[in-house]
Amino acid sequence: MKRIALIATLLAAATFNTAQASDACVWACLAMKTKAALDADPVLKPFDIQVKATDTYDVKLSGSVDEGEQMAQAGMIAEGIKGIKFVNNDIMPKN
Repeated sequence: MKRIALIATLLAAATFNTAQASDACVWACLAMKTKAALDADPVLKPFDIQVKATDTYDVKLSGSVDEGEQMAQAGMIAEGIKGIKFVNNDIMPKN
């Protein structure tokens, strides 16, 4: 009986760790997709915009741009990425 409990515990732990790793891959994928979309935009390409995805499928944008319109554009692009639930736009416009 103890052996069955041990095997069940080990299987549950392996499944839990696999789920965590899978989630981490999803978050990294969301961040990479968002960064690629921002870099593909000719208006935003010159700016160093950082992207961080969280465990709640949110994305945080940070960095600086020249104008408020560019900040808004970055937020709209990020909101268009499938799988992102919320965009925290901390980009600072210089003007």
